[in-house]
Amino acid sequence: GPRRIITVVGCGGDRDKGKRPQMGKIAHEKSDVVFLTNDNPRSEDPAEIIQDMVAGFPPEVQNYQFIDGLAEAHNFYWLQDYNRVPDEYDIRCLECQSELRRFILECRYSAIRAAIGMADEGDAVVIAGKGHEDYQIYGKDPQTGEAIKVWFDDRMEARAALLRVGALRELGVDTRNLPFKRDGEVGTRNYYFEPRLSGRGHTDEFKSEYSGVTVWYGPDGHQCPTEYDAPPGLLPESQQSMKIINRWKSRPGV
Repeated sequence: GPRRIITVVGCGGDRDKGKRPQMGKIAHEKSDVVFLTNDNPRSEDPAEIIQDMVAGFPPEVQNYQFIDGLAEAHNFYWLQDYNRVPDEYDIRCLECQSELRRFILECRYSAIRAAIGMADEGDAVVIAGKGHEDYQIYGKDPQTGEAIKVWFDDRMEARAALLRVGALRELGVDTRNLPFKRDGEVGTRNYYFEPRLSGRGHTDEFKSEYSGVTVWYGPDGHQCPTEYDAPPGLLPESQQSMKIINRWKSRPGV
């Protein structure tokens, strides 16, 4: 069997909430490393869906006491997406999650990339839930009332992650813990697996260059443009990013 099982899993929004703690419990019990992430959140808050899953983790995980006591001293809850904690604790939040190998990354793109980045020879990465689906569903369009469907394909994201992680490792980047960083770096903000774009004043696309790895990002944390072509009829999340950017730039008074 595999040396370790690394699981990426989420629960759908507007669906049976009673199953969420059960899924969190099973993921915890059957996996060495767990990433809780989005899986068609629809009209629900992704954070609330994930917290329903966290409720299935055992008390020794939910109430874990870290040696330095930083999380408790500052009332910062570590079992949530690091983008939701105060800026000064975001890296510490990832470090706390790394200590127990229980991660909360709402962005499914980031969860897949981080999971594959952590894998070594002999590990099995299980990306569960969406299967053949090539979309994510986020709420409803306020004008049409139709579900907002953006293109997302676990298979293509996993393939792209393998290529990107391989390139980063060749450059000496340690991808086996979060945040990704070069060996020996301390206190840096090198977010190789996801840009630091959480809506906190970031309004323009960012260009990130590091030792030959160049990627454009939009404000929702996805690459612009994508590393591959989207199927016709579905909007890639990266194109959605550029639409958001352009709409913001064209607002009155700018």
